Amino acid sequence: MIVQKRYAFLVTILAMVINCNAQILSLQEQTGSNGRDEANAMYSNSTGVVIGYQFGGSNVIFNGGTMVKSPNACKEMAVIKYDHSNNVLWSSKIGFQSSPPLCSSKKGVIDAITMNAAGEVFVAGRFSFKDVSFSGTQTLSKPCDNDMDIFITKYSSTGAVLWAEKYETFDGSDRIVDMAVTSSGKLIISGIFWSSELNWHAQIINRTDRTASFIGSIDASNGQANWLEAFNGGVSTKKIAIDGSDNIVWLGNIYGYNNDIVGNTIHSQGKLDMVLGIFDESGNYISHKNFIGSGNDIGTSLIVDGTNIWLSGRTNGPTISSTSLANGQSDEGKYISFLIQLNSSLNITSSIQIEGDGHEGPKVENLCKLDNGNIAITGVSDGSTVQLSSLSHALNGNTFVAYMTLSGSILSANSFDLKNTGTLFTGTTPSGAIIMGHASQAAVNGSTYNTSGGSDSCIMSWSHHTGAVGSDVFLIKAD
Repeated sequence: MIVQKRYAFLVTILAMVINCNAQILSLQEQTGSNGRDEANAMYSNSTGVVIGYQFGGSNVIFNGGTMVKSPNACKEMAVIKYDHSNNVLWSSKIGFQSSPPLCSSKKGVIDAITMNAAGEVFVAGRFSFKDVSFSGTQTLSKPCDNDMDIFITKYSSTGAVLWAEKYETFDGSDRIVDMAVTSSGKLIISGIFWSSELNWHAQIINRTDRTASFIGSIDASNGQANWLEAFNGGVSTKKIAIDGSDNIVWLGNIYGYNNDIVGNTIHSQGKLDMVLGIFDESGNYISHKNFIGSGNDIGTSLIVDGTNIWLSGRTNGPTISSTSLANGQSDEGKYISFLIQLNSSLNITSSIQIEGDGHEGPKVENLCKLDNGNIAITGVSDGSTVQLSSLSHALNGNTFVAYMTLSGSILSANSFDLKNTGTLFTGTTPSGAIIMGHASQAAVNGSTYNTSGGSDSCIMSWSHHTGAVGSDVFLIKAD
């Protein structure tokens, strides 16, 4: 049997904010062993950048140490915190074991990461193994290897595990999608559930019809659930953020005629529609706005700066209500992406259309606010160009990053090629964006790096991976 050496990267790119001419400053190869790695979650603030990913080889070597997979484990997870100069501050393993190994059916995954201003880290995920160990200091257990339960763990600013808590579910697809921390220190969670009931520390919510979503609050000192609220009738969570009054800003998608958002019935048009909701930090409803079009109108990301809200999404319909957006693409059903700005009263103040010449069209996946007040926009496209408002950018690959002011002026754009890429996650340094994902090949400014260690003909899509060749996790920094 041939064992192929695999590589993961930290690729550091310097790109001027005005012209975004990327230059590679350093490339740190991280040799690992056979097995596919997958990017799971990422978060950044002034204290650093935290990433969570899953590794399938016997070990992973990163800038600062080696993490060895446990015996009888198929895949385990790494949580690593970097400073803004790519130096590893600390690392921690979330370990899973099963005897004998049950690689085909048992797994664990990180779904969301957030931090507070002090640099303490919260990690949420799921596990189907009987036991899950956090840095070998705390263990959560279930009666047997069965459906996946949800976990949240809290790390100190130096990486010590402060607590770990399990939340029972009855469907392996139940998950926390996003988390945020209020200025008063409350941990806010939002997610999706298919179980008929969630009963977390006597906080009970029920699913009445199709996909349901939830928002809730977790006691940051011990992991106990404070409250939960359910959204029923075909509602899926996408993103949450906290505004300047510690209110919860929630972005989701609805499908169906009767969608219940905390007692408020919202109707879609028979297809996917976006909804933006505002709740106080105790979960009480304040207001909402839904975006209705004749096509699928899908929300993808959200940022809040005080009372200023920006959301991103995409549509394959001709128009979206209350906006000047118009899908002028000649291909019937082709998607365009968009950015929409709203004030605290949820009135739309501006909108930006993003188009391209590919078959699917550009997809904005993440928005992040930089320390300088500008916004980083990251996404993917299958075309050769992407049109961001008045700026036309010739794509050098399938992944793009653009910068705009908080008022909506596009400053610059750059692109690079990530073959067979998975979902992108975006964080920030003080001056630019950090993009995390997993891919089988990375090409930046004409230089190509095979993350799988195989030739191009052997590269396989991460979502259909078989055998030894797969994808590895990468970080790209674009200032």
